[in-house]
Amino acid sequence: VGGLDETVTEDAVRGLFDGAAVTEFEMANNGMFANFTFGNLDEATKALEKDGSKIGEVTIKVQIQRGRAPPPRARRTNPLEAFVGHLPDDATSESVMALFAGATSAEIADGHGYVQFDTEENTQAAIDKNGHELIAGASGVRIEPSRRR
Repeated sequence: VGGLDETVTEDAVRGLFDGAAVTEFEMANNGMFANFTFGNLDEATKALEKDGSKIGEVTIKVQIQRGRAPPPRARRTNPLEAFVGHLPDDATSESVMALFAGATSAEIADGHGYVQFDTEENTQAAIDKNGHELIAGASGVRIEPSRRR
């Protein structure tokens, strides 16, 4: 979904596809576009009918994004593990584990690695902190579902 501006909220974009089997959603570029992953082809085809719709005063563009990799959650192999990146080079397993509730272990090297958690809820809570400044001087720490096999 493109053509969005700063006046369009995530709730408004989600509301446009209310009732659809949306399995993944992300707002990007400060809300200027949004990516949806639908549960099946029929739902994605129905979404295309929203092309040219208005959200407030904004006319949106809906199109299929070709060649996009499956969403991280679809490829997640371990629900108790998260990838972390954009860390300072001197970050250690201990310093990274201290950032997250329920962290049980971590493998950190060269500013990135993996953190293991005790519950799926704690894993998701960590992932929800993606892009936040969790370490002084390390803005935009990347935290996402692990895709390691």
